[in-house]
Amino acid sequence: MLAGLPAAGSPEEQLLAAGATLMECAADDPTAAAFLFGARHETYLGERAVDAYGLPAAVAFVLSAGQARGVVRSGSASELAEIWLAVIAVGALGIVREPVRAVEIAGTITEAAFGAVRQRPY
Repeated sequence: MLAGLPAAGSPEEQLLAAGATLMECAADDPTAAAFLFGARHETYLGERAVDAYGLPAAVAFVLSAGQARGVVRSGSASELAEIWLAVIAVGALGIVREPVRAVEIAGTITEAAFGAVRQRPY
């Protein structure tokens, strides 16, 4: 996933690019997407799941940068990463079930995932 992130850009651009990459992967390889988003990695790997499944940590890193810039809401970057990934997972698994809707779903889901962690102007 990190290879799919733009080398430069705002955290929002990086998260949108990462989400789009994950949606594209779901359309291209439904089996891998089902494992990535549908499996409970802790069940198979135990405590090693944190090291083996680095996606949440990568997303948390980008979210931390977004918090420093004031574009991502405050709170635990790890918990926000789980929220972002949950929204992405719903979209990716939707694409796995209905691949014909991949293009239609992808943009909406990536924007919704960022919307779930974006700083709200109050």
